Amino acid sequence: MHEWEDTNHVLVGTKCNRLLRLDADVGSVQSIPLPPAPPRRRAPYDHEWGHCGIHGLALSPSRDWLAVGGENPADIVILRRGDWRPVATLVGHLDWVFGVTWVSDRHVVTAGRDQSVALWSIDDEATYDDEGPEASPWGAVVAKDWARRGDFRKAFQGKVRDVKYDVSTAIVATLSLEGAVRLHDPAAALTPVRKIKLPIESHRDELACLALTPGFCAIGRQADVVLVDPRARGSAPLRWSSRPTPRVAVQGDSLLSFGTAAGRLCFHDLRYGARGAGSAPAPATLCPPSALARVVDTGAGWVDKNETYWDHFAHTRVPHACYAHAWDPCGARLFACGGPLAFGMRGCYLGLWR
Repeated sequence: MHEWEDTNHVLVGTKCNRLLRLDADVGSVQSIPLPPAPPRRRAPYDHEWGHCGIHGLALSPSRDWLAVGGENPADIVILRRGDWRPVATLVGHLDWVFGVTWVSDRHVVTAGRDQSVALWSIDDEATYDDEGPEASPWGAVVAKDWARRGDFRKAFQGKVRDVKYDVSTAIVATLSLEGAVRLHDPAAALTPVRKIKLPIESHRDELACLALTPGFCAIGRQADVVLVDPRARGSAPLRWSSRPTPRVAVQGDSLLSFGTAAGRLCFHDLRYGARGAGSAPAPATLCPPSALARVVDTGAGWVDKNETYWDHFAHTRVPHACYAHAWDPCGARLFACGGPLAFGMRGCYLGLWR
């Protein structure tokens, strides 16, 4: 995961659980330490394959605070931008946190593999009054209790893969493996507003990622990208065939971009043709390849030629799945990052596109 901090710096969370700050102009890299995981009242689920890395990373609306996955992948740490001092650790999820979004400078929504979403309130004491002699060097711990219904929502039938907030409509959208986009009201403790069910016919329809605008939701699935109109009930989705899609994004209100597991970045102008976001409901159709404005290949990056490489990929090019990409605040540069998709492989790709 990553996000532009400003026009020159990018914050990147890695699968090896490191938080990096890259200077896009000079190419320097700063490693930002994460605080140790605090004690928990309930132990999170244990996974035999270990840590999942950082899957959630977001700057607050004022850009004063960063919410990022913690040392324990079930936690979220709040860091103060500038000195990157930890001011709070959000403890309560019982499994990996897959997504995080701010709804204000004091409220954060998280989505987890434990089939839940949570609304957190970061008070002034945790974020400002932490300079006293008895202040913890690692910040405060903001803990929630599963019994408090106003904090956690567990109405999902599958893992929650992503969460996004649209400031213009004041709506939180969540994406879960039950095959649905759910819309929530953050002002009413994430009360459900609407559920948009998507057809699941095979494993290739598994939902992976989400981008949200006032006019449409863009959902990345294993085999395509789907657009749905959250304002209209019963509208049929529009689909763009891709290949496995780790991440989807929207620049402005018309440029759709998505990365693929085959190491490609694809772009589509939603103004192309007669149909697009906000159009009348119509049967879902595959977008013809000619409608794609551009498809570019990512670079070779770095691949660790470990035992898995020599057993299965020796002397072949291992593509780096594009796990995340985002435009800079001016919309002039695109940062993309990723790594090998195959289990057991290690590697890294970072690219800055103009």
